[in-house]
Amino acid sequence: VGDCVLRTACHELNRLRSKGWSDLRMSVNVSLIQFRHPTFLDKLRAALQDTGIEPAKLELEITESVAMEDANFILETLTAIKALGVSIAIDDFGTGYSSLSQLRQLPVDRLKIDRVFVSELNQQVQGGHIANMVVELGRNLGMAIIAEGVEDELQAQTLLAMGCHEAQGFLYAQALPMPELEAWLLARGKPARG
Repeated sequence: VGDCVLRTACHELNRLRSKGWSDLRMSVNVSLIQFRHPTFLDKLRAALQDTGIEPAKLELEITESVAMEDANFILETLTAIKALGVSIAIDDFGTGYSSLSQLRQLPVDRLKIDRVFVSELNQQVQGGHIANMVVELGRNLGMAIIAEGVEDELQAQTLLAMGCHEAQGFLYAQALPMPELEAWLLARGKPARG
């Protein structure tokens, strides 16, 4: 299933780029089973080659718990992924048990603040402090930060003031099937050509 999802994402990204949306980046979640499979890197290379997408426009997301698995294996695999030109994000950051010494050695491009901490930004609880710490940590490690689960303008403005680089969530759009995504992009004045 993971291989099918990866290939479909690459094909769809390629199709959108051929219609004029050349600035899009596609993120694909990778499960622990998929990531640890002995043929994972071969399948990733084949998907890139077969679809012809620009590797820099593909981002693989692994959870924080996957990133903190067997240190040598993770470092070796992520280094091989980066050598292909694909970017890497750690998803659900802040919910696991990261070793900061291990995290700083990983060739990771983005940390994704878990939605739990974003939802707490509107309340006087520790979630806002944790979101701010993740932004600071990412900045100090030279990583971009993306917040997930942004649902209102107050959350978006708070994250922006913290220095968060990107956000995703219902404030911007719900998950959409491909035809609806194209319509959503067109409504925002994005180019399209056949």
